Amino acid sequence: MDLVDSIRNCDNLLQLSNEITKNGKKNPKYKQEIRSALFKHVLVLLGKYCLDFNELEEFCNNPVFKAFLAKNRIINVNLKWNGDIPIDTVAQEYPRNDPGPFHTVPIKIVGDGNCLMHCFSKVSNMCAEECRVRMISELVLNKKEYLNPDVIC
Repeated sequence: MDLVDSIRNCDNLLQLSNEITKNGKKNPKYKQEIRSALFKHVLVLLGKYCLDFNELEEFCNNPVFKAFLAKNRIINVNLKWNGDIPIDTVAQEYPRNDPGPFHTVPIKIVGDGNCLMHCFSKVSNMCAEECRVRMISELVLNKKEYLNPDVIC
C-alpha cells in the first residue's frame, strides 16, 4: 500500500467516524479522538514516505491529499477560554514590556517540539496533529510566498 492509498483509507475512516457512536449515542469527543488518531497517522505516513522536500511537495500537490484536506475541513475553530486550561503561573510572573491590545494568559503546554500546535489545540476544537498536517501543507504549497524576501519581515 502506498501513501496515496493510505490517505484514501484515512479519508474513508474519517467519513465513517461521522456514523460511529459510542454506547449507542453520537459523541463529538469520540469523533474528535478518531480524527486526532487519523491525522497522527497521516503525520507518520508523511515521515515514512516523504524523505525530502521534493517528495513532500509532490505529495502535498497530490489531488487525493488535497481532496482529503478539503473534504475534512477544520471543525469549528472557535477560540475559547473555558477555564479548564491550566495557567502557567511561573510565566505569568515574567515582566511584560508591551502587553499589547489583547489580554493574554500563558497556559501550560508540554515542551515537546510541538508546543505551538498544542497551544492552538488547547483553545480550539482542532487537534495538534491536524494543525501540524495543515501547517505542513500550507508551507509546502506556498513556499514561494513564504520564502519571498519582500514578504518576510
